[in-house]
Amino acid sequence: MAATATTRPAKPRRKLDTAQREGIEQLLEHDKRHLLKVRDLQSKSQALLKPEDIQVVLYDVYSVDSFAACCVARKFLGLGVHYEGVTRGSCVQHLSLDAEGLDGKAVALLGLCWKVVDILDLCMEYHCRVLIMDTHRGVKEEIEHASDNCLVFVDEEMGAGVLAWNYFFETKPVPVILRAIEDAHLGRSAFRDGRALEDGLDALDSGFVKALGEKRHVKVALKDSTFQIFGDLIEDKDLAKQQISEAIAAGKQVECEIYEKGKEASRSSAVRTFRVFPAWKCNVVFMQSPHEGRVAESLAVELANSCKGAGHRCFGAVVDFRGAGARVILRSGPGGPDVSQVARHYEGSGSSTRAFFMIDAANVDSMFVKPEIVLRQVALQDEHCLQAQPGDNVTVIYRGERKPSTLFDQWSWCYKSDDPKQEGWLPTFSHTLFVATRSEPSGGQGTEKVSEGDLILPLALRGDFLLGTRLSLGPAPNLSNLWFPFDHELYKPVQPSSAKVIVEEASLFFAPNSRVAGYGCA
Repeated sequence: MAATATTRPAKPRRKLDTAQREGIEQLLEHDKRHLLKVRDLQSKSQALLKPEDIQVVLYDVYSVDSFAACCVARKFLGLGVHYEGVTRGSCVQHLSLDAEGLDGKAVALLGLCWKVVDILDLCMEYHCRVLIMDTHRGVKEEIEHASDNCLVFVDEEMGAGVLAWNYFFETKPVPVILRAIEDAHLGRSAFRDGRALEDGLDALDSGFVKALGEKRHVKVALKDSTFQIFGDLIEDKDLAKQQISEAIAAGKQVECEIYEKGKEASRSSAVRTFRVFPAWKCNVVFMQSPHEGRVAESLAVELANSCKGAGHRCFGAVVDFRGAGARVILRSGPGGPDVSQVARHYEGSGSSTRAFFMIDAANVDSMFVKPEIVLRQVALQDEHCLQAQPGDNVTVIYRGERKPSTLFDQWSWCYKSDDPKQEGWLPTFSHTLFVATRSEPSGGQGTEKVSEGDLILPLALRGDFLLGTRLSLGPAPNLSNLWFPFDHELYKPVQPSSAKVIVEEASLFFAPNSRVAGYGCA
C-alpha cells in the first residue's frame, strides 16, 4: 500500500520590518530599529476626507516636523492649494484667507492642533471639513466628540511628517529625511548618532532649517524655495543622507556648547510648581538658546535625580521671552510626568515627554505657585513632617488637611523651594499671616480686641479664639502670644510676597529677644 503523502503547511512569508522596507537599516541603531512604525491609518470617518479633497494646508511655523508634513501634502496636492504657516496660538481670524476664500473648504492641520473652539469655528461658521494630524493622544477624543466634520489621526510614536506621508502616499516607503526628522522630534535616538542628529537639525545653518527659521506667519508662495529644497530631500535619498550627515556633524560641533548651556541653566534655575498641576515639580530657567529642548531635558533629569522616589513628578522647562510673548519648552525624563497635559492646558501641544506652548509674557509669573515664607519655628518630631526654620521659603501644594492627632490644626503639604527634595507636612499657620478685615471687640477676659488692618501671626485655633502675635509695620522689639476673637470672615491671609516684606521689616527672624513661639510636629 502506497504511503499517503502529507501536506505540510507552507511557511509563512517573512515580513520585512520597517527599516528594511525603507532601506535605511544601516542608518539605525540595531537595538532601536523596531521603534520605526508604519501603520494603516484608521478612522471611523475616513470617508469624510480623501487626500485629493484638501484645499487648505496649515502648518506650525515653529516645528520642522509640522513643516515636513506640509511639504508632503504639497508634493501630493501640487500648487493649486493654499499653504500657510501659522502658530498653535493663532486662530481662524489670523489667516490670510478671508471668509469667502475659506468657506466650505477642506482644511488640513498638520502637526498643528488648535483649540477645540477654533476648530469648531472652522467647521460651523465656515462650513469646513477638517483633517487633523497630531501626536497628542487626548486630541482625538476632544475633537471627534465635538464635531462630525473632523478626520483625526493621532499617534504618539510617529511624527507629523510620517503621518502625512502614510495618509497621502500610503503604499510608498517613507523617505529617509522624514524618518530623521521624526527621530529628532520624538527624541528616541533610533538613528545612529541620534543625539547629534537632533542637535544638528536645530543648529544647522543651511538648507531648509535656516530657510524655515526666516519664515514666520506667512502665506507660502507658489514657487517657494524652502519647499523646493525640502522637496529635493524627499525625492533624492542620497541628498537626504548627505543632509543628515551634515546635521550630525553640526550636532557634534555644538556638543560642548550644549553641555555648557546645561550647566549655566542649572546655576540659574529654580524649582517651581504650576498652579494647575500642583503635585508636580518643575525645574525652570529663563533663557534663550537654540538648544532649549536639550537644556529643559537636562533640568528635568537633574531634578528627578535629586528627588529620589519622586521622579514621576519632576520635569524641566525653558522659558524664552520673545517680545510681548514667551515660549515655554517642556521636557520630561524617563518615568516622568506627561508634560503634554501642561502644554494642552495652555493651548500648546506635544507628546508625553516633549511639549511646548506660547503665553503672554505678562502672564508667565502667574502660572506658578508663589513660594511662601515660614514664619514660626517647626521642630521635626515625625518622619512626615517637614523641618523648617523661620525665614525658609516653601512651596505649598496642598493645604487644609486635618489629622486625628491634632484636630484643632490644619496642615499643608510643602517642599522647600531651594531644596525641593525636602518635602512634608507643615502646620498651615506656620506660613500664614492674617490681616483683620474689620474691627472686633474683645471676646471676654483674657482676649484682645482686634482693629481693622491688624496683622496677626497665628499659632493655634481653639473654637472661636485664635492664639497669635500682633505685628506692627516696621521693627517689632517686643512680641508676645495673645488670644484674639476668631471667625472665618474676620481674617484674610496676606499675600506671600507681602507677608515676607512685613516680617522682615519687623526683624522677626533676626532679633533673638523678639522671636515668637514655634511648633512641634506630633
